[in-house]
Amino acid sequence: MFRGTPRIVLFLYSIGREAEKYCTGIPVYGFFLQAELERLGGAKALAEARAPIRCYLGKERTTPQKRKDRLATVALVLHTDQE
Repeated sequence: MFRGTPRIVLFLYSIGREAEKYCTGIPVYGFFLQAELERLGGAKALAEARAPIRCYLGKERTTPQKRKDRLATVALVLHTDQE
């Protein structure tokens, strides 16, 4: 919870050489990541997702609250009953 609102925090790890300098298991959160995860189904979708969850942090943008944040793209593969 942050200021009375549930927030999703992801701990990112590198999957390639280029990302190693950016992703060292540090927590990542923010407006665009939250919006992307909510669009995909929020915490419920994350709980049903297969690991690893792929996440791309893009260029900086300004949030509606006039703060700097990075765009985020998340790819979830959900478990199905047929597997």
